[in-house]
Amino acid sequence: MNRIHLAIALALASTAAIAAQVPNEVFVQGRSTSVASHGQTTTEQGAQAINDAAAAAIIGALQTRFDGQSVQFRLGDILSERASLRDITLHGGGEIRFDSAGEWLPIRFDALYDTDTQSVQSPSITLGAQHTARNDGSLPLDGLQLRVNKALTTEFESQQVNFDLQQASIIGGDGQRIVVEGNGVATFDGEGSEDVTIQAIYDTRSGRWIDASYEFGLVSSQNAIASR
Repeated sequence: MNRIHLAIALALASTAAIAAQVPNEVFVQGRSTSVASHGQTTTEQGAQAINDAAAAAIIGALQTRFDGQSVQFRLGDILSERASLRDITLHGGGEIRFDSAGEWLPIRFDALYDTDTQSVQSPSITLGAQHTARNDGSLPLDGLQLRVNKALTTEFESQQVNFDLQQASIIGGDGQRIVVEGNGVATFDGEGSEDVTIQAIYDTRSGRWIDASYEFGLVSSQNAIASR
């Protein structure tokens, strides 16, 4: 496994390859400055290609996920591991923020890097916790349930599906936005039900959920907010 150490730059920076693919309001902070390898040789040029491709893919995914919100992204460390003759598995971290003076929020990501096309497709991004999960019953969880239900209905438009949010907890935030993690059950008409894990961001200033992503499978939360 190769560990690619990425130093955080003081100024916002992006490569020409990234700038050509991403709108101007989204920025990358940080570049690869050194490479450490164990049992394999990774060139400086090869490491930079991975960094650029990962950053470009993550920025694009953030733009889609946050529906046009201005987001700054700061790339952290990436662990790379050969998955096949063509693909390299990437496990990395970084930080995002919505305002230039706001607090950085941690994220984690997993992705595959295609060495032939030098590109990363559809990275999986998870919001990281800043503190121990805590309760705040003032959140409008009915709105979160409706948003997730709408997303599931759009994805599974050929069948009826109903999402029931069972619990949620606050795992971070930047003062204006609250990061929430929770779980529930999606019931499919005539096909049983599936556990669902969700992550979402609630904007206290606008009073709306600006993000609600989900995946199937249950991750238990402590100090949860009951949705009922």
